[in-house]
Amino acid sequence: LRGGLGVDPLGALAAVGTLSSGLAGSRFELAEAAAFCRREAPGVRAALVSTRPYHDAGAHAAQEIAWATATGVDYLRALTERGLSIDDAAQQVRFAFSVGGDFFTEIAKLRAARWLWSKVVAASGGGGDAQRMVAHACTSRFTTTQRDPWVNLLRGTAEAAAAALGGADSIAVLPFDAAIGASTSFAARVARNTQLVLREEAHLARVADAPGGSWYVESLTEALARAAWTELQRVEAAGGMADALAGGVIHAAVRAAARARAEAVATRRAPIVGVSEFASLDEAPVTGEAVAPAEVEASLGRPLRDIDPEARHAALAGLIAAVQLTRSAVAPSEGAVFAAAVDAVRAGADLTSVMSALRRGYPSVHVDPLRARRAAEPFEVLRDAGDRLIKDGAARPRAFLAKLGPLLEHKARAAWVRGLLAAGGIEARAGEVFEDPGDAGAVARAFKASGARVAVLCGTDERYEAVGESLARALSEREEGEDGARMVALAGRGGAHEDALRAAGVGLFLYRGVDVVAALDRIHRELGVTR
Repeated sequence: LRGGLGVDPLGALAAVGTLSSGLAGSRFELAEAAAFCRREAPGVRAALVSTRPYHDAGAHAAQEIAWATATGVDYLRALTERGLSIDDAAQQVRFAFSVGGDFFTEIAKLRAARWLWSKVVAASGGGGDAQRMVAHACTSRFTTTQRDPWVNLLRGTAEAAAAALGGADSIAVLPFDAAIGASTSFAARVARNTQLVLREEAHLARVADAPGGSWYVESLTEALARAAWTELQRVEAAGGMADALAGGVIHAAVRAAARARAEAVATRRAPIVGVSEFASLDEAPVTGEAVAPAEVEASLGRPLRDIDPEARHAALAGLIAAVQLTRSAVAPSEGAVFAAAVDAVRAGADLTSVMSALRRGYPSVHVDPLRARRAAEPFEVLRDAGDRLIKDGAARPRAFLAKLGPLLEHKARAAWVRGLLAAGGIEARAGEVFEDPGDAGAVARAFKASGARVAVLCGTDERYEAVGESLARALSEREEGEDGARMVALAGRGGAHEDALRAAGVGLFLYRGVDVVAALDRIHRELGVTR
């Protein structure tokens, strides 16, 4: 057998927020599983160090490396304290990294992680074979989108390529519809074939370290490794990974990193194709396949139908006895408890009963779970709110574009505003081209005829200086029986005339670098769109 059992108590604590058997019980279970694997299945590694809870919560690459290494150190200590040598303990640890969308950073992340792990094991007295990291990689859930999910095919391909070039031993590619729900068979097949094409046709598996020697990749690897080593020392100074989780050190660092990422997404410095950039209001939704309960039952079979109740009870009693004996003994049990648990499952014991037997006498531990998120969520919430109006029979939120002056003067800003509004599920009504923007009455009449409630002025800064104030007043005026614009926005910053434009009725300035999520949310509120 080759593979791993995936025992990752600290990863579970970070993701779920609780360990029913506490840290002591979880380390006991880990040591038992490792001893069993070393004796019965040397190709299987018991411990797993997964970065997914931290990656999905918004941690950056250096933090992922540092916390993975710190978790590995915790598991090495747990295993060596129960009698395993450092070489045997290190060869029971397997790593799993989520690989995100920053291509070269993700390559460097995997290379730097191997470097740090080698240094840790060497410093602990481990030999050359023990210093080698076994790393699995999975494409990122953080970067997947529900909107325009077909772009996830490109994201998954780039992330899988980065994982291969970074030296991952195995790779999993998420289906392109993973953020929507249960994946279709088509999506699963494409995900499998993505890495096969990269391996067989792009030949990414034929070179041991393809980016090695590249100045950019090597310098980025070293920078990440040094930053991660500093963070690792900070975690160790806090008492190790378990204490850092319990004390909120990890949570505070993740929140800071997540805020920085969220700001980059909101201002579109980190654009998301199909969501924050190039959004299509007419995209057809991707729907999943319905799963019939009968099919699930048939695939599982009826594993409990031939259970002997007496054999099941005896096996559970044997497991409890093994647990009590091991806890009272000074020497490690060499996996006797894990073997007894296997026997209990074979006899028909359910996993709840098995875990209850293992956890007796250990206090539970609880922390705040790290919140998993996806980068596209803020924009998808806005899109969902707009689409909900259509489902309820109302019209899609819309805005009127007042295009001022000749084509060359308004085209760029009008196109940019159209894309920005689409990211929030707002339709941009083309409006008219006002060759004579000084006719404020004509602009106001065209706006009222459009049925929109938000107007956006699109032109040059010179036009705004000349006619911006009069247009804003005309659009905002409320005549008898008719309402003016609930909001007048302007494509640009306003410059030296910003205060005067605001006084005339411009309530929102749209420009490159603005918080797009906040701007779109404000337009939604002005239009009465509820989430």
